[in-house]
Amino acid sequence: MSAQGQADEPLSLGRVVPWWHQVLFMKLRLDRVLKIDLKGMPASEALACGDALPEFKPSGKWTAPYARYTPGWWNVFLPNH
Repeated sequence: MSAQGQADEPLSLGRVVPWWHQVLFMKLRLDRVLKIDLKGMPASEALACGDALPEFKPSGKWTAPYARYTPGWWNVFLPNH
């Protein structure tokens, strides 16, 4: 427990930080998430586009408290990869 009586939560990196730092970090990451609802659409239809994904250029100065994702990180989530 910290001096203020708040419980500190450990991160996977072995560091101990206040819970509100972790909440801020999660909010900063989630503000860039795109949600698409494909309920009822079979995977074959959702992936039928066949076009290659465009290369995205970094936009401006990076201000998030974590490293940029590398291009193609999403490929591991696609079938047959």
